[in-house]
Formats: sequence, C-alpha cells, structure tokens
Amino acid sequence: MERRIEERRYISYYEAKYFMERRIEDSPQINSLQEKSWDYLKTFGDGDSEKASKAIKDLMEMGLKDTTAIMLLNICSDNYSFILSIISSLPEEESTKIDEEKSKKIFEIINNFCANKKS
Repeated sequence: MERRIEERRYISYYEAKYFMERRIEDSPQINSLQEKSWDYLKTFGDGDSEKASKAIKDLMEMGLKDTTAIMLLNICSDNYSFILSIISSLPEEESTKIDEEKSKKIFEIINNFCANKKS
C-alpha cells in the first residue's frame, strides 16, 4: 500500500491515536518506534479525536494559535492559573489579547473536553 503525505499540521494525542489505530487496522505489523508511540498514545491519547478537533477549533476561535490549542488539550490541566501561565509564556501568543471573559471560555472548553475524556 502506497502512503503519501496529504497535509502537514500539528495534531493532538487524540488525533494521533486515531491515525495509529487506522494504521494498525490496515497492517498490524508495526516497527519499534510505532510500537513505542502506540504505547504512549494508549496512555495519553485516551479521548475522542473528533471532540478534540472541535475543542481545538473552538480554542482557535478564541484567538489561540493551533500549536497552543493542541498543547493545552494534550496537557488537559484543570488548573485555571496554570493554563493562563502557559498561554502568557509562549512567544507565539505574545500578541494574543486575552481578557477575563476569553480566559474563562478557554478554561471552559479545555475543562469540558478533559472532564468528558476522563468519564
């Protein structure tokens, strides 16, 4: 089976796990790097990839860069201050203006995804 790169973009653990599952369904034989990645994703990518994609889109609509949105979703912190400190410390978010209303909405998006992921 010929494989080709259709697009280059950052993806969340949840999306990566989805793609690995499809890869393993196509060909159960995986190399050692893929096996280590799969083990990691089974632990940390335990969430719905479609819901993750929607949450990332929602975070980007709040003004965050895609890399930041993905990072926050991968971390899945339930600590409001920690999330804000991550956003404010990233050079790519230097020009992003986040008021209190936006910050609460960002926290809500992350918290809703992560709470559903754990249940």
